[in-house]
Amino acid sequence: MTETAPGASLAEIRNLLDGMPDASPLPATLPGDPDLFQALHAWLSSWQARAAPSLARPRAALYLGCYDDASAGMAESIAADIQNGDAPVLRLCQDFDADLRLYEMAAGPAPDLDEAACATAMAYGMMAVEDGLDLLCVTGIGPGVDPAGLALADAVFADSGDPLDVLRRLGGHALAGMAGAVLAARIARVPVMLDGIAAAAAGAVLHQMDERALDHCLIGPLDPGGSHAALLERIGKAPVADFGIAPPPGCGGLIALPVLRGAVASQAGLSVVGPVAD
Repeated sequence: MTETAPGASLAEIRNLLDGMPDASPLPATLPGDPDLFQALHAWLSSWQARAAPSLARPRAALYLGCYDDASAGMAESIAADIQNGDAPVLRLCQDFDADLRLYEMAAGPAPDLDEAACATAMAYGMMAVEDGLDLLCVTGIGPGVDPAGLALADAVFADSGDPLDVLRRLGGHALAGMAGAVLAARIARVPVMLDGIAAAAAGAVLHQMDERALDHCLIGPLDPGGSHAALLERIGKAPVADFGIAPPPGCGGLIALPVLRGAVASQAGLSVVGPVAD
């Protein structure tokens, strides 16, 4: 991790979960619902706590991990492409008027973190949530991140103990960071788009602690292969729209952004083009 995160403990993380605000959950039948735009508008309005929801300030938060020492060079290349403006996700953010934040997490096989290290990684992830955000797209990228996420999710669902302890032992820094971001957004009432397997796996940790913990989350396009769909079924989620494609890293949540903007615009009787202001 390249920035200094505030100190934290897993006990503090548990206290945050106990203090989550309530809002109307997304209807389970949302995907394919003929009233999709109306349901999305109502959901955004509930979480943003305003009658006219806005998507003028979305943010894509990318958590770059590397769960294989041999692939460290690949992770460095991914970071360089984003920082140099050569990655598709950056161009998509520019086209969709979205902010982009890259969080470079510790590299190497997922370590057995101590409590302080796990809590610090979660606190670092929480830094993606700031006042004024309308939507946070959370994505895990980098070599081995998705397999590590699937392994974490399998362990969380199989273990009857504390999900945070499973995260500490198996998640490593990137997955812990994403879990922190999702939790911080829940506390701040910021709607979240979970993009891809790793983000859904990080969310599964919170879901196993409290089934309401992901009520503020939508799911981006479905990853191919079946593993993503199986994981989403376990956390009671489905994609807002499945475009039948595997988008470039970090782009899945952003590709779904026009669907949300369409919902905001259609319910307000405004143009769908561009950000929608209050």
